[in-house]
Amino acid sequence: MKKNKAGINPLILFFFILFVISWAVFYYFVFRYKAVPVFNQPNGIQPSSNSVLPPKTFFPFLDKNLKKILTFLTPNADAASNSFPNPGLTTNISAKLPFGATIETNQVNFQLSGQDQNNPNAQIYFQYFLFPFESSLQTTYGDSAYYYNLPNLARTYLFFARAADNYGYSTQPKFYIFSTKISPYYKQVYFSASGDGKTIWLSNASQKKIDITGWTIKSMYDNATIPQGVYYVDPYFSNVSADIVLNPGENATLYATNSPIGISYKPNECFSYLQPFYSVNSFGGAYCPYNESQTLIQLKQNYNFSNQCLNAIQELDCSLNNSYALKSILSDYACANFVFNHFTYSACYASHRDDSNFLESGWSIYLPVSRFNQSRYDVVKLYDRAGLLVNSQTIY
Repeated sequence: MKKNKAGINPLILFFFILFVISWAVFYYFVFRYKAVPVFNQPNGIQPSSNSVLPPKTFFPFLDKNLKKILTFLTPNADAASNSFPNPGLTTNISAKLPFGATIETNQVNFQLSGQDQNNPNAQIYFQYFLFPFESSLQTTYGDSAYYYNLPNLARTYLFFARAADNYGYSTQPKFYIFSTKISPYYKQVYFSASGDGKTIWLSNASQKKIDITGWTIKSMYDNATIPQGVYYVDPYFSNVSADIVLNPGENATLYATNSPIGISYKPNECFSYLQPFYSVNSFGGAYCPYNESQTLIQLKQNYNFSNQCLNAIQELDCSLNNSYALKSILSDYACANFVFNHFTYSACYASHRDDSNFLESGWSIYLPVSRFNQSRYDVVKLYDRAGLLVNSQTIY
């Protein structure tokens, strides 16, 4: 391929100009609609007026590093070092992804190779630069450039590399374009799917609250979107739904079935009263204050209940489905009246709703699908509300 007088490879120059123009068009619309989705708006710059950009609003990182990138593209000048062009030195880049691919990971590895046709025994090293991730040229005497912690963003990258040795640097640098499509919450939410496809467990592994409402489970079997849920399940189920927010370290269990009470919910300490009638979950286990010794002693002191009444209260364990215990107190009106007025979800809810520990940690979330994934040979992925990958699991 012919070069122009400046010694710039026309194909490389074409792709570079295309890349610069793409960023310019992108930031034109960013500033027109007064929002910067990825980078912070530069200080002192006002939104555009009548579709005209204010001065110096182009991508500041590109302005700052343009000279470094052009150093790669212009073989007749190298301001970064005292080396000089070596036309006999070639550069090659290979990667396990197609050129221009979009990847759902923050890791990428490039294999580097080069050959000095005029000096076959020369020790070759490589200079490389990942734009816009790095702010300076990197050097390696190895044969790879491995990035393992790219930002959790949807972003396009341009990777440049050229070989060099004691006789100069390659006049034909190579480049690779790829994009990442990963969530700001990438791998901050642990994700585990059951083999039968009926259950998925999520856990907030970060140090901040995360709203998972509108996130999507995708597999080769089906797709399902996480709905809103109810924090305080009132006795009449006249519930107010809200976004499901996981606190740091909090878990959520997703079930591929309909909810027994028609909603996704956060369990509370009174759920033991609902469990005889509904298959609701309680992560903290059944809670019944009336089977504790101190409570029974207080009932004896306050109501002068008989030992038979107190034994029945303890055996009932806050439930009305123990027929034997109920029969034993039917003739004791005071005891029976106490049980039927206190051993209900309504009574517990009214008495304990304002307790600091009333709500349990964790969520039960129900999604109207028969299953989330196939039992074998499937990949289950969790996407955030913007459609960016949060986590995934392969089912073998």
